[in-house]
Amino acid sequence: MDLNLKGTVIIKHVNYPECDKCDKCAEILLEHGIKYGTIIADKSIFGEIMKITNSQNVPQIILNGEYIGGYEELTSRLN
Repeated sequence: MDLNLKGTVIIKHVNYPECDKCDKCAEILLEHGIKYGTIIADKSIFGEIMKITNSQNVPQIILNGEYIGGYEELTSRLN
C-alpha cells in the first residue's frame, strides 16, 4: 500500500466512531478554512497505514499531501 494522498485527510478507525480527537481535528481544519476529506478505515487498512506512518495515532492526519501525525501535531502546526 502506498500512502500517496493529496490534499487534507482525516483518517479515522472504524472501531472508534465517537472519536473526540477526530472531531476536534475537523473543527480545527474548519476554523482555518481548510477543506478536508475523511477516510474511515477498517482494521486491515488502518494497520497498513500504521506500517507506513509508524504511528498508532487515531486519527492520522494528512495535511496538504503530507503526513503530519495526529491531533497534537495538527494543533501545534495550526494553533
